[in-house]
Amino acid sequence: MSRLILVVSFFIFSFNCSSHNQNYDELVISELNESFEDILSYKKEGNIIFLEIKIIGEIQGDAILELYDVRGKGPYTKIKLNGRVDKIYNTEWYEPNLKIKYKPLSKINGGSLVLRYKMN
Repeated sequence: MSRLILVVSFFIFSFNCSSHNQNYDELVISELNESFEDILSYKKEGNIIFLEIKIIGEIQGDAILELYDVRGKGPYTKIKLNGRVDKIYNTEWYEPNLKIKYKPLSKINGGSLVLRYKMN
């Protein structure tokens, strides 16, 4: 009986986690030694009032991630990145696009980062 409860609990937990992660779009940053810019876009219909970015990974060096609106106004925030990264950034946001700028601040000896983001 306890084994059945464990199996059912596992499937419920797995379903909840997988459906929760489906709400996020994802950007993988694997070349950490080069600066770059990108636009994160909201791909659904409706009004936007909220932005959440989860930054996960590891970076062997120092870098910064800056957030701008698409007209270049900002940066609204600067997120320092080094070592093991597990950060969440939340804010009010009313536009369907967000410009990000990634800049290494030192030589990066390896790692990769994943940005999971959603706008609601």
